[in-house]
Amino acid sequence: MSHPAFRHEAMNTFFEVTLAASAENFPVARAAAAAAFRELDRLESVLSRFVESSDIARANRLAFGESTMLGEEAFDCL
Repeated sequence: MSHPAFRHEAMNTFFEVTLAASAENFPVARAAAAAAFRELDRLESVLSRFVESSDIARANRLAFGESTMLGEEAFDCL
């Protein structure tokens, strides 16, 4: 039995989710993969240095002595 695989581009790379799902459960598997990719996109918007408005990009632009507020996820990541 082959398992459905779903691919998504984020963070300048590709992510793939392969789920153990039967053909009749394919819509559920697709919805689960979509939810995972939405979370990945949300994290990218906070943590990516390539997204101008992300916490990490803002922190990278700080000059010596400047400060900025970070969200909990960016702080935990650092």
